[in-house]
This record gives sequence, C-alpha cells and structure tokens, in this order.
Amino acid sequence: MFRVIVLMFFVFLIVGCSEENDYSVNRVDSYDLSAPHSIKNRALSGSIFIPQEFSVDSVSLCELDSCLNKIQGRCYKGTVMDSKYSFLATDYKSPYVIIELHLRFSHSDSVVSKITFLTLSNISLSLHPRLSIESHLESKRVKKLYEDGYPFHAAKSKSAIELERLLGARYGAYTEDDSLYRYDPMHPYYISYGTFNGRAENFFLYVMLGFLVQDSLFKQNVDSFTNYFSENGQWFDSDKALISADYCASNRDTIIKWVMKHDSTWLYSQRDLNELMSNLLEKVYGFPKCKAGFYGDPNSGSYDIRMVNENPASIHYGDSLVCDHSKLTLRIWRLPYDSLERKFGFCTYAEKAEKTIVMTEDSLYYECRHNDTDRGWFPTKKP
Repeated sequence: MFRVIVLMFFVFLIVGCSEENDYSVNRVDSYDLSAPHSIKNRALSGSIFIPQEFSVDSVSLCELDSCLNKIQGRCYKGTVMDSKYSFLATDYKSPYVIIELHLRFSHSDSVVSKITFLTLSNISLSLHPRLSIESHLESKRVKKLYEDGYPFHAAKSKSAIELERLLGARYGAYTEDDSLYRYDPMHPYYISYGTFNGRAENFFLYVMLGFLVQDSLFKQNVDSFTNYFSENGQWFDSDKALISADYCASNRDTIIKWVMKHDSTWLYSQRDLNELMSNLLEKVYGFPKCKAGFYGDPNSGSYDIRMVNENPASIHYGDSLVCDHSKLTLRIWRLPYDSLERKFGFCTYAEKAEKTIVMTEDSLYYECRHNDTDRGWFPTKKP
C-alpha cells in the first residue's frame, strides 16, 4: 500500500497540472466556495487607465485553467465605454481569467503602433479587476510566482508590492510577510488598491519605459521590463534602467509638463512624480535619499546635497547633481539648469532663501531665483 501511495505521488509531480486540477474538465465548483464573489451568472466590469495618446481597439477575456493557460472555447469579447470595460453575465467554469486590452497609439512616431495590456485575475476574489500598464507589467511575475508554488492571490499581492517598492511609491503600506497590500487610509488622498486613475506612477511608468522618446522603443522596453521583472521582482540592475535614469535626469521639465497635461491635481502629482524620478536616480546612480522636508523646517529634510555621478556607463558620468527643493515637499535630484548654473553653481531653494547674488568678471550681477516661474540665475542690480 505504501508503494502505491509513493508511486501516485511521483506520478502527480510528473504530470503537474493534470485534468483533475484543470478547471476546464468538469471542475465547475472546484474553486473555493467561501470566496466572496460568485462566478455563476457573473457580469464583469472595471476601470481602465490609458493616456490620451492611446485608443482602444477591443477588449477580450479568456478563462484560464489551473495552470493559467487559456481554456479553448471559453473566450469572450467585451465592450469599452468612458474608460470602463464590461463583459455580459456568464457562467464561468474557472475563477481564473486573463483580460486583454488591445490598443493603438501614436506619440513620437508618425505611424500608428499597437500594443496589448493585460491582467490576470481570480474573479472569485476580485470584483473589478484593475487593468492598466501596472497590471500588465506584473502579469509575467504573477505567473512565475504561481508556478513556483505561491497561491494565486499571494502571487498577485507580492508582484504588486514588488512593483510599488521598485518605483518607490509614496503611499504603500505592507504586511511583514508581503502577503497583503494596501494604501494608508489615514492619508487625505487615500487611494484604494483597485483605484489607479490619476496616480503619478501610472504616468511615470510610460516615461520610465521610453514612451516620450519613441513608440517602438516603448514597446520594446515594456516587453523587456516584464521579462526581467518576472524573474526576481527587480529591474534597476538592468541596462534599460540606466538609460531611463539618464533620460529622466536630462528631461525633467519635459516629463513634468507631459504628466501635468493629464492630471489636474498639480501639487500632489508633481510631488509624487519628483519622488519617483529621484528614487530612480538614487537606485541607478547610487545616490543617498533626497529626503522631502516640511516647509519652514530646515532640519526635516536633506537640502542642498551635491553628488557626482560615478557610473561610467552613464551619459552624465562625472556630472554633479543637487538635491533641490521647491515649495512644500517637492524634491528632486537634478542637473544644472543651464550654463550659468554650471558657471556660478547650483541655484537651489536654499540659496534663494539666502538671497544669493554673484558678480562676474565684467561686474555684472546675477541673483538666484527659485519659484514657480523662474529658476536659476537672472541679471539684477548691484546690491
């Protein structure tokens, strides 16, 4: 009897996802019946997030077996209206689904490009699966963790946490075992797990992956990121991360203008965007944390710190960057604005507060201005 049990155990290991574990084979009720949402007569809907440069071709859903492979004959077409997707009520055989959003876009290239964003979901646990670039970038990582033995919900949570930590997202709150993920409800701009419209990191992901540079590069970088991130939840040690950091260091104002075009919550979005860009530069260039302080409290943050980029592969190798601040808690690692800053030194928020004035060899005077409209050295009268 013992030999029979051992033999059956090894057969199970070899076969893996057998028919007994396949929701597509007479396994209609094989999922956890205590799950909060029924998959019988289930109408499915949720929000999508795409920048205005994107348009939707179609949205589709396929049921997945217990190996997260598509079940033949169990795919459905949905509709998209006003940034919402929806599918008609259906008796699903499996709680596992893949939702694919087929898109076209044209930003920096003259031709129209196509790309598909997807999400993997257990609809017995999720009422409105989120569908965004974030869910797409997490998808291969979710499947890898699931194949490694994580329960599906734990794989989803862990991959979401890893992506948020990688980005340096501001409001993440995590449990000790990384099994759950939530946002801090005490923050006045509380954002729940499933709400992603207007979050700065959604826009930043497009920037980070080259959307503002070239459409074809963006598609390549999305594929590269999902493959790299799927292995161990990391990305900053890749060659693509260095290219992204160099771009953010060189084009901060362009990036902020593009994001602000999409988001009306200027103060909080710009603050969060600066945090995300600083986090990227800190990880890739090896800089210390450029801490955001409280307005009027010089001891609450790291002000006016200068660092030299010592990464020899960077286009900014040998350049100095400063941890600069603006009003309230905005902070950013940045390069010199122009030739005057390279000549006189950085004009920072701290320098402006001291009303710093410099004189050239031709007896011309410049003052440091640091506000919403003027930042840098500007001609002024003799003090």
